[in-house]
Amino acid sequence: MKRGLTDVKQSHKNKERYLNGVKLEKGDTTAIIIAALTTVLPFAVIIIMIYMVLIKIFFRV
Repeated sequence: MKRGLTDVKQSHKNKERYLNGVKLEKGDTTAIIIAALTTVLPFAVIIIMIYMVLIKIFFRV
């Protein structure tokens, strides 16, 4: 029973991953995550700052 579980884990670990038909290497997923965060985070920070300014203007906290 235990051997079957380890075989499943090993086959999952060796599973090849593809994105748009391109095989992903070991560090590619990390690079994709970092690229996604660096494109989204600046906009999120700007939106949060705008909300903070609007709250100060409307509610005079």
